[in-house]
Amino acid sequence: MSKFKNQYFNHDFNAFNDTKIQHLIYKKGYEGYGIYWRIIEMMHTNEGKIENDLERLSFTLNAPKELTSAIINDFGLFITDDEYIISNRVIEQLDTIKGKSEKAKESANKRWKKDETKKPTNEIENSVITNEGFDEDALRKKWISYFTDKNGSLDSFNYSFIDEQVEKEKMKYNRAS
Repeated sequence: MSKFKNQYFNHDFNAFNDTKIQHLIYKKGYEGYGIYWRIIEMMHTNEGKIENDLERLSFTLNAPKELTSAIINDFGLFITDDEYIISNRVIEQLDTIKGKSEKAKESANKRWKKDETKKPTNEIENSVITNEGFDEDALRKKWISYFTDKNGSLDSFNYSFIDEQVEKEKMKYNRAS
């Protein structure tokens, strides 16, 4: 199974204008067209291919074996071998999705690695515990430096969030001591 099973895929809005699709509809009607798109959906959840088991596929599609066979073999929409039914178009779309996903992941990793130095860690939070006890002001300053933007401003949401975080740490400290 593919990691793309909960994704969506681009359905070309002009697929109907493709001559192979028009021939499919002409010969097999909209039932054939619907079965074609169900096969495409199945391929998107199976890395661009499905097993070439006509009986099982027909059962899954709740379609006659002859109709399923015709859709797969008679219109040039799929590539088949003894093992798989393949769609190059689906494989290309999955590669595009995978590429976008990897780029987004890289960007997120860069962003978080860049911000790791700013985010208060347990080590920083623990540094606000002094010999005299819990230093609430020091912790508040650490959180403020984390949320202060490049212009030196801090929105009101972050003030209330900071207050909540300071209170949580204060309660942790009081329970521990």
